[in-house]
Amino acid sequence: MAKALISVLFLSLALAGCASDYNPSRPYGEDEVRQLALEDLARRSLSFEEYQAKRQAILQQQAETTVSQTTAAGHSNAI
Repeated sequence: MAKALISVLFLSLALAGCASDYNPSRPYGEDEVRQLALEDLARRSLSFEEYQAKRQAILQQQAETTVSQTTAAGHSNAI
């Protein structure tokens, strides 16, 4: 009886360990979002002109974000 109880206990502990989440979800960073957008764009069957236009728009968004972050950092240091 004790062996059965111990084996059930170990089985439940093993299953509980398998069900636990070690990597909590986190939001994607800006670089990861841009990379995913570029990878998704590469998988689409677009013409070369459409691909280049959409790729340029994604890369331009990155440049605008970088400039706004630099400007915001400059303003916060000035105060």
